Amino acid sequence: MSKGEETRRRMIAAAAEMLERAGYAGAGIQELLAAGQAPRGSLYFHFPGGKEELAVAALESSAAEMTALLREHLRTERALVPALRRVLTLLADRSEAARFEKGCPVSAVVLSSGATPESVRQAASDALRGWQDLLVERLRAESLSLSDARRRSGLLLSTLEGALLLARAHRSRAPLEELSKDVERLLALPD
Repeated sequence: MSKGEETRRRMIAAAAEMLERAGYAGAGIQELLAAGQAPRGSLYFHFPGGKEELAVAALESSAAEMTALLREHLRTERALVPALRRVLTLLADRSEAARFEKGCPVSAVVLSSGATPESVRQAASDALRGWQDLLVERLRAESLSLSDARRRSGLLLSTLEGALLLARAHRSRAPLEELSKDVERLLALPD
């Protein structure tokens, strides 16, 4: 990896971290540069669109990581409920390790959407849609109709996002653990 590629990667990682913790409005350019250990000129060299372009790249990177986690567990676990419980445990561990300053990698951006450029909001929306599509695909494998799979995946994703928000607000993994206990009933999968 070249020095320039390494700088770009470092900037994206730092921006992803900052966006998750503070949202778009809370991620100042100076803080992004300091966290990414990059001079100001690097921002516009690697991201001609400035903070907005960097934020989109950071959201896409965060979304890809979360998609890989979901895909791994949804496709390798034979039964859906244990797969979801494993994902919930990993998310609770991740949140707790960050002292509950992290939750969903895109929710802080969505929650501050009034101050967020459309391209950044769209990147967050695309991430959430992608995760819901993964859930739909897995629910379809459980013999659900497309409409039932969409409805239940939306319910599951909404509940998961809410549990992550509550975990962050209460500084407790309990909301994710409670969801884990109720995920089977929430989905009400056919026998």
